[in-house]
Amino acid sequence: MTYIHPAARFSNPANVTIGPHCAIGKCHFYALGEIVVGERSIIGDDVFLCTGSHDIYADDFHLTIKPIIIGSGVWIATGGTILPGVHIGAGAVVGAKAVVSRDVPAGAVVVGNPAQVVKTGRPIPSFDPITLGSIDVETSIRRLRAAVMGTDS
Repeated sequence: MTYIHPAARFSNPANVTIGPHCAIGKCHFYALGEIVVGERSIIGDDVFLCTGSHDIYADDFHLTIKPIIIGSGVWIATGGTILPGVHIGAGAVVGAKAVVSRDVPAGAVVVGNPAQVVKTGRPIPSFDPITLGSIDVETSIRRLRAAVMGTDS
């Protein structure tokens, strides 16, 4: 099961592929081109995934489109911006408010604007993001009640 927050926005949803067991927050998929999210990945609130831009050197300022590919077990924290053509390797973490304009290696942690690698070697997590309690208030309350009562959530 994948959770997608009701306020998540998708421009051209046909261009978006989201793997199983992902948690998608209140973010914006500006999918003029393909966006692929690998399994067990987390896309936080206020994240902006942008596959389109303009050629600022062209006389006609034409649109340019490049895909965004996000590997398995990736966490893009609150407010991150992923620009056209970026590939984020499996197990990577994009810190809050980071602006990613270049590929992120698997297992890397990147922060800042522009995003810079600050740590490497993070393994691909094996947990299911859907089991996390912070998805939304209603889900958290339901899961807490189920845990206290000994029933399924």
